[in-house]
Amino acid sequence: MSQHLQQRCKQELAVFVDEEIGFRAWIWFPNMPLAELVTWWSTHENIAHYAEHIDSPYQLPGEVLLMETPEEDAFWTTEFANPKRCKAWIMGVDSSY
Repeated sequence: MSQHLQQRCKQELAVFVDEEIGFRAWIWFPNMPLAELVTWWSTHENIAHYAEHIDSPYQLPGEVLLMETPEEDAFWTTEFANPKRCKAWIMGVDSSY
């Protein structure tokens, strides 16, 4: 994993996304302040819709990066467990948070 990505996660709002539909891990940089992100997320009735095309530039606002290597996966797992990190879990209509 690049030091650039780790540094970026320290400097920007990073959301560690667990996508159950495809069993994939992502880091999402929403390019908005936390309060705006909370409002954006809470105004969508069906967040699960975004899981179908989570990496499409036309879906989640900002940039979404797939964690593909074992090193990236280890970083993601550690940071997802960190209670100070923003996290999202996307599965179904009523089971995404």
